[in-house]
Amino acid sequence: SGSATGPLEMSWTASIARLSRLVWGFYSRREGFRHTRDKIRTNAGKRRCMQDHFEDRALAEAAGRGDENAWRVLFDRHADAAYRYAYVRTGRRPERAEEAVQEAWLIAVRRLGSFDAARGSFGGWLQGILENVLANQRRKWARRDARETALESAGEVAREAQPLVDDGLALAFTEISVEYQDAIRAKYV
Repeated sequence: SGSATGPLEMSWTASIARLSRLVWGFYSRREGFRHTRDKIRTNAGKRRCMQDHFEDRALAEAAGRGDENAWRVLFDRHADAAYRYAYVRTGRRPERAEEAVQEAWLIAVRRLGSFDAARGSFGGWLQGILENVLANQRRKWARRDARETALESAGEVAREAQPLVDDGLALAFTEISVEYQDAIRAKYV
């Protein structure tokens, strides 16, 4: 009878997993609804999340005291999530995401003393820094893109005007005397 309940349990477990994926998908796509992962995590998942939070707090304190290994562990835990977040927020441009994440980590290193574990997780704190960096970078990138567009437009205008300049020079060249034409050819051609 033990084997008869095995497939039934597997089917029930698979159904629950499928249902939770559907529920999470519905709530994550629903406009205006911010459903956090903690609301649908199991108790074991919540304990693991809290354990990570306390470990991050201890690691941040150790990193603040200059422990390089603590920084390495914090980086290993949060670098991928920070990059994925920046990658999506930069319109899937890897070079811009890398630039933003690098700057966010530099700011995190300088401001580690302002991290307060009582107010939230290290990952949330880093994401807040990253969001501010992205806002500043977006303004910088907009100015850079506008400059590049202006330069490209100026280049197109110059290329379009070149035949007119060449025609104007040819016309002016024919209007001067032959002696001057020979002198100009000898000097510049």
